[in-house]
Amino acid sequence: MIAGSRTRCAGVAVAMLLFLIAPTAADARTVTYDTSEVTEAAVALAPDGSALVFTMVGHLFRLPLVPIEGKPGPAIAEQLTFGPYYDGDPAFSPDGAKLAFVSDRAAEAGDELGIFVLELATKKVTQLTHEPFAIRPTFTAAGDAIAYLSVPPKPAYPGSLIVRRVPASGGEATTLRAAPDQYRSIFRNGDGRIAWSIAAFKPGSDTSSRIETPGDDGTPVVLATCDGVLERVEAAPGGDGVFARRTIGRSAFGGVQTEDLVFVATGTTPGTVRSIAPLDSKQGPRPRIAVASPSAVFLGDAGRLVKIDTESGARAELTISAHVELSIDDPVRPSGPPAAAPRVIVNPLLASDGSLIFEAYGHLFLQPAGGTARRIEDRTAGSHAFESGAALSRDGTKLAFTRSEGMTMDLKVLDLRTGDMTTTATGAGYSEPAWSADGSRLVFVESAGFAASIVSAATNGTSRTELGEAGFWSARPNLSADGRWLFTTANVTGVGNVYKREVAGAPGTAPVAVTSLTRHASDGIVSPDGKWLALRRNKEIWIAPLGGTDKALGDSDVRRFAEEGG
Repeated sequence: MIAGSRTRCAGVAVAMLLFLIAPTAADARTVTYDTSEVTEAAVALAPDGSALVFTMVGHLFRLPLVPIEGKPGPAIAEQLTFGPYYDGDPAFSPDGAKLAFVSDRAAEAGDELGIFVLELATKKVTQLTHEPFAIRPTFTAAGDAIAYLSVPPKPAYPGSLIVRRVPASGGEATTLRAAPDQYRSIFRNGDGRIAWSIAAFKPGSDTSSRIETPGDDGTPVVLATCDGVLERVEAAPGGDGVFARRTIGRSAFGGVQTEDLVFVATGTTPGTVRSIAPLDSKQGPRPRIAVASPSAVFLGDAGRLVKIDTESGARAELTISAHVELSIDDPVRPSGPPAAAPRVIVNPLLASDGSLIFEAYGHLFLQPAGGTARRIEDRTAGSHAFESGAALSRDGTKLAFTRSEGMTMDLKVLDLRTGDMTTTATGAGYSEPAWSADGSRLVFVESAGFAASIVSAATNGTSRTELGEAGFWSARPNLSADGRWLFTTANVTGVGNVYKREVAGAPGTAPVAVTSLTRHASDGIVSPDGKWLALRRNKEIWIAPLGGTDKALGDSDVRRFAEEGG
């Protein structure tokens, strides 16, 4: 796109601009355009029903629902937030004067996602939470506080969250529910109390959900249980149930899954589910819905804002017009093959025959012992494919790597002996592949939106298994030599550390801490013989011997191995 131009952009294409936004870039330029479509829109309805706030390309927009006299045609959406940030998941205060939302505006301070408040009259934005991860904001009935979901302070099963609360005017946050669980949504129930949905994953059975709210003594009271995962929940106006986005089937990471808008009764027949309308199934977090009195639900679906009648399921698309302003950096494309030797190479790997494999210029190269380096994949002139994340099998004969071109990313496996290429996974984001000891399987991170999962799969893409969520850190999954343990790195306490858990362990089993360090650790990997642990701290590489017990390694157990190369 050209700065200052106005052009209509398809929702999916616009979504890709999010990956060009640089939150810390001082020289970001402004791009503007007009559009009549949205991306994966989360929505919030003003308490008086006069306007709908929705998300698009990482910003908040307000769309009037009450016709404006003298202004015929599609409603014009007003952009509410600006800058090189990702803003989403809006929630109105009861008086309609404020919006709580999630943003990465404090990422430089270590808060990957935090809760912020926008005063609609002045457009002033205030940060409320100061912790690594805070999502799903919901105002209390009095409007004096915001409940939200956060990561637990101690290691817990990947994907587990806790319920917290922060004053709407600012101040110290407190914990409402300290026990980690698979919370999926938090909302204000019909009686004004905060409520939530929790997914229950059980081996050998279908996933189910339960809806809870605190009782008079603070102990959770189950309002209803039902099949499927209730991803986003909002109370019905009559107080006899809730409306929700429900997913049925295996996880979106490698499985068949359907999604629909449902009504779940919480009154005289709790748990009774009525399907209202099918929705466009997608990967990653589901966007927020909004309920309008007496019988309609607003939501974003398939690049459109829609209004669904909750009785008939009839669907009406909202016609909009929005002028969008984005702060972005120009993408840099390679002009052609380099004419000189690279000054910087990364991720060097040594093959069994003495060949060196490395990454440079966004490509992977193989240099035979004493020979000249060549690209591992010959591509036609003009191709802008980007190759990275190489991992060599333990026998040195196969290479796994990610390959991106345009909007498509693949996880590939190259047989270095025959030159045969196999696709292990496609259609999502992939990173950090690692091999099983026998070279038959890969473990890797598969991501979509803000969701990231650790997946194990055969090299031809069959027999896929989801091993857990990766979280917001450089997980670097890797397997022990006997395949029993999965090692990952995560920030679940405010400091990155290395953890392990049994691959065949039951879902919900808490991971075992391998390290208990006071400085961040990233990319923890275990040596093939299981005797050593290596980890990264910025550019530095640190190592430690692994003992024969489960006692976590402390600061005095690790030593710096190299100042560069990490």
